[in-house]
Amino acid sequence: KENLSLYKSMLEKSFVIKDLRKYKDMPALLHTNSRNFFTTYPRLLSQAAQNFVRVDGTPKIDKERATTGTFIKARSRWGLFGDAVRLARAWR
Repeated sequence: KENLSLYKSMLEKSFVIKDLRKYKDMPALLHTNSRNFFTTYPRLLSQAAQNFVRVDGTPKIDKERATTGTFIKARSRWGLFGDAVRLARAWR
């Protein structure tokens, strides 16, 4: 009993419990939006990174505009905004 009490106290003082409390809503968010967070966004970010580092004579500003357009086409402005708000709420 004493050892478990000490263990609990050590957990409370460390980052572990603080992180668990802080991110407690994250699993539900990721589960309900799993297609976007585990498929859509990784694909879009991978494409954006590939396009940005590719040397093909296209100005970076054009690549940035194309990337923005791709994100908006995939999720819409409201979809992107909504995902950002939900992520921020779950992260605080």
